[in-house]
Order: sequence, then structure tokens, then C-alpha cells
Amino acid sequence: MKQIMPFVSIVVLNYNGKDLTPKCIESLKKIEYPKNKYEIIVADNNSEDNSIKEIRKKFPKIKIIELYKNYGYAKGNNLVVKYCKGDYIVFLNQDIIVDKNWLKELMKKALSKKEIKVVGSKNVDKKTNDINTIGGYFTLTGGGTVEKNLKGVELGYACGSSILIEKKLFEELGGFDEEYFMYNEEVDFCWRAWLMGHKVVLAEEAVVFRNKDDDEEKRRKFLFHIIKNQLQTAIKNFEGHNLVISLIITTLYNALEMLRYTIHLDFKSVKKIIHANIFVLKNLKKIIKKRKWIQKRRKIKDKDLFQKKLFISLIEGIKKEVKYWKY
Repeated sequence: MKQIMPFVSIVVLNYNGKDLTPKCIESLKKIEYPKNKYEIIVADNNSEDNSIKEIRKKFPKIKIIELYKNYGYAKGNNLVVKYCKGDYIVFLNQDIIVDKNWLKELMKKALSKKEIKVVGSKNVDKKTNDINTIGGYFTLTGGGTVEKNLKGVELGYACGSSILIEKKLFEELGGFDEEYFMYNEEVDFCWRAWLMGHKVVLAEEAVVFRNKDDDEEKRRKFLFHIIKNQLQTAIKNFEGHNLVISLIITTLYNALEMLRYTIHLDFKSVKKIIHANIFVLKNLKKIIKKRKWIQKRRKIKDKDLFQKKLFISLIEGIKKEVKYWKY
């Protein structure tokens, strides 16, 4: 008997994507999935490049949600969910080109076991066809690694550039944390999904294409968001004893990074790390409230996640970080 495919909402978050979003939509129009079983929604984060005007002209039937402020990845996507008709939602970056079998493969994996609620894609470089990332594992500092190979199919987190999530779960967990704005949102969400007893996996045949990032350059540019969001993720999700260990490691690592940037006269990056820590301290009461909500409802202990090898070791984590250092 042929499997009935669920209805899926594909959300493309647009911000000044005049040269990118139309190409993404074009690729979505070519996917091999029943046409009456998916919708494309473009959410615009108050773009300034007339991209929405161009998208409307080229794709008059596309549903467009205009937001009147740049809310970033987290809140920008959260605000669109109420307009989604699907049982599942795919959050897709505007610079993505999807393979024709991409959605079919995501759904095949999602429907293979009832505990699977989040499914990630394989991100491939547009120019070289090399794997950019498949998602990764959690780190002791509250972040996520960037992996290109995986043993098995279970992930710590699925890459947010193309991530399928059951809508019911997304709403139950309160969506992406809106304090994050950008970076680490998917790490935090997937971590919470695991804590509630659900699984995050990779659909190896669900392929998307995008340009490769310069990891060290990106880290310096968005250092404020990366540091503050990793700290929040650790504070919310770790059990007490592991949180203490995490905060000690994070403090030492931040100090090392500040020393490294100072030696190379990169005082802007030093300020970003300081401001990230100040942000967390100022918002600690709010973060603790979220922590209490998560810890009260969690069904899985930290040791279970460690046993599943969803965390990378401290030594391996340091090796991966140092590899991207340019100075």
C-alpha cells in the first residue's frame, strides 16, 4: 500500500535576498513531492533591497508574510509558524538550492520511526560538491560541532539551513529561543527535543546545495551572538553538576580567546566576548525561568545523551576549534 505523504510547510526566511531567494524558490518548484501536499511561504525580515517586490512579480501565487522588523532567524521563523498549514515545517535558508528528491527523503526518514521528530539535510557545496556539513554533536560549552561524516543516522543537532520539524513538537517546545536572534538556535532546539525523549536524525539522501562558509571569519563577525547563545543553551539544558563543569570550561575558553584576540590586536572581538557575557548576566533571571521549565519536563538525563555519543569530548572539541583559528 502506497504511503500517504503528510502536508508540509516550507518556510524560506528572506532578508535582502534579491539574488538568492528566487533561485531557492525555483528549485522548490521542481521537487518530486505531491504538489497538493506542500506549500511555500516566504517570510521577509524587513528587507531593504526590493526583494519581496521581485518575488511577488515572479511568483504571484507564493504566500508572503512581511515582517516589519528584522527579527533574525529565531523570531522571524517563529512568527510565521501560525500561518503554516503543514503537519511538518521545513525551515530553509534563502541561499539554499534543493535537490529534487530532498523533501521526499526528509519525510521518508521522519515517518520511519514515531520518535523521530527532527530531520536534517546533507549540505553540499554548490561549486565543488564537497560536503559542507550534515549537522553535528553538542559541545560542553553549549555549542555544536560542524560534521561532514556521521556514524549512524542520529545527530545531536540538524543544521538550521534546512531542517524539518514536526509542527506539534515545535509548538510544544515554544519554537526557537527568540533571545538568540541568530546562530545556535537549532542546536538549542534539537537539544531540548532530545531531552523531551524525541530523536534528531540525518536523512543522508536529502541534499541541499549552498556556498561554503569561512568558519573563522564567520565566528569573528558574529562572535557576540555565538558566545551569548552557547551560554544560554548550556544554562538552560544541562543538569546542575554538568552545568558547573560547562561554565568552568566556557570561562577558561573565553579567556583564552580574549588573550588570542588581544595578542593580535583584535580588540573588537574581545569587546564582543565581554558584551556577550554581560548580556547573559543581564538576562539571567529570564534564562533561569526557561531552565526551570525545561528541567521540570525533561525525560532524558545528561548521561543518556553522553552514552548515545551525542556530545563530543573536551579534547576533540578543542581540536576542532583550534583547526579554524587563523591567528
